[in-house]
Amino acid sequence: MFGGLHIEMTALKTLGDWFAGKWVDPSTGTSRDHNCRNSSPLSSAAHVTRTRRAHQVTAAALYILQRRPYDQYSTTNTEDDAHPGSFEDWCSQREQSYPQFQYWSTVLAPELSTLIYVRSLREANFSMYVDALTELVPWFFALDHRELCPLDTSASAGHGRTGKQTSRRLHRV
Repeated sequence: MFGGLHIEMTALKTLGDWFAGKWVDPSTGTSRDHNCRNSSPLSSAAHVTRTRRAHQVTAAALYILQRRPYDQYSTTNTEDDAHPGSFEDWCSQREQSYPQFQYWSTVLAPELSTLIYVRSLREANFSMYVDALTELVPWFFALDHRELCPLDTSASAGHGRTGKQTSRRLHRV
């Protein structure tokens, strides 16, 4: 079974490949490369900390770009009956109306899933770990990163609920 760093590196490489334009053609099942520049630092994930930081900045920027129009919209249209109540409702309404908004919301989803995965490792939170992997595995298949997909779930099934899926350093007294 792969460790947390290997899964994080694969998630970062998967995101980078998507940004670089590499994906799997659903009709033929073969990999496609739609961009000639493959040396992007986001696609290599050679330096995990720098790549993670770049994805954190990307996710923060996308969230801010979504949140600002919603805040402006919610303060100016308070009397409107068709006003969506929550931020999530407003986002889903915008996704249906604007393809570009849907694209950037789709970009934000795996970015956040990867960052939530890293957080689950740091906090040793197994339910967060499982949720993040559940969201990331379809991206691994879609972008032809199948080396982590046949994970052995029997080994982690018994230890996860007790919080033994991660190890912590012991402080010497």
